[in-house]
Amino acid sequence: MQKDSGLNSWVESLIASEKISISGRWNIIKLQGDASARQYYRLVDANSSWILVVSQIQRIDNNVFIAIAKTWKKEGVNVPEVLQVAPDKGYMLIEDLGESHLSDCCQGGLDLSYYRLAIKQLHKIQALPVAGLPLFDESFLRRELALFEVWFVQRFLQLDSPGFLEDINVLLIKSALGQPQLPMHRDFHCRNLLIHSDQVAVIDFQDAVLGPLSYDLASLLKDCYITHSDAQVDTLINEYLMTINDSGVLTDRVEREEFVYWFDLIALQRHLKVLGLFVRLAVEEGKSSYMADLPRVFEYVVKVTAKYKALHSFNVWLTDQALVMLEKQSWSLR
Repeated sequence: MQKDSGLNSWVESLIASEKISISGRWNIIKLQGDASARQYYRLVDANSSWILVVSQIQRIDNNVFIAIAKTWKKEGVNVPEVLQVAPDKGYMLIEDLGESHLSDCCQGGLDLSYYRLAIKQLHKIQALPVAGLPLFDESFLRRELALFEVWFVQRFLQLDSPGFLEDINVLLIKSALGQPQLPMHRDFHCRNLLIHSDQVAVIDFQDAVLGPLSYDLASLLKDCYITHSDAQVDTLINEYLMTINDSGVLTDRVEREEFVYWFDLIALQRHLKVLGLFVRLAVEEGKSSYMADLPRVFEYVVKVTAKYKALHSFNVWLTDQALVMLEKQSWSLR
C-alpha cells in the first residue's frame, strides 16, 4: 500500500507551526504493518525519530487509542505518548519506542527476565480503572468463535461444522465469564511488546476491553508466533499468580488448578478465533504471511483439547478430520 499522499504535507505543517522540531533533512520510512487497518511509518531526522500512524477514519476511531494512551500512561503503564493528531485525516504522531520487539529477544530461547517485565506491565493494566471499557461478553465471544467455524472449518478446510461445536462454544463462554473480569489488552503478545531502555513497552492497546483474568497471560505465554516450553509457562504462571493474589486487585484468591483451567480454555478460545482470523486476513486483505503461523496455533488447539474430557470429541474430530484436510493445504492461499 502506498504512503498516504497527505502525510508529507501534514509533517511539513507540524514543522512550520513549530509543533515538532526537526534537525536537518527528514524522511518518512514505511514500516511493516500488522493485522489492523492502520499503516505505520517512522519519521526520522539527523537526531531523532517519531512514529506516524495513518488510520482509515471510516473504520477506525483514533480517539479510542488517544484516550487509552493518556489514561494508561497516567496510571504508570509504559505506553507511547501521543504527541500530535489530525482527527479529520486519521493521522497521529506518537513517541518512538524503538523497533526491538519481545519476539526479537527470544531467537535464542525464552528470556524470562523480559517476560517478567512484560507481566509486570500486565499487572499494571489489570489494576487500571474499568470505567468506559467495552465488555468482552457473550456476544463478543460468539463473534470471535464464529471466525473459526466460518473461515477455518468451512472456508479453509472445506468441512461441515461438527455438531458438537455449539457445546464447545458454551463451555468456553461459561469459563470466560466465570473468571474475575479485569482490564484486558486483548492482543498482549510478543509483537505488541517492545524492549526500550531495558524495559518493556506496550503498543496496539486500542482494542482494550473488560474481560477474563487469564486472557492476556494466555496471549503472552501461548503466543501465536513463538512456542515456549511447558516448564517455562508453568514458572511464569506460578509467579503471576503469586503477584496477582497478593496485589489486592482480586476479591478472592485464585487457586492454581482453577486458574490453569481458565488459562487453557481462554487460550483455546483465542486460538480458535485466530485460526479463522488468519484465514480471513489472507482471503480478504491479502495478508497471507499469517498463514505460516497456523500450524503452531492448530497444535495448541489439539494439545489443549486432548487434556480435558469435555473436549474429547473435539480432539477426535481435529485429529481424524481437520488434520487430514490440513495436510492437503500448502499453508498459503496465494
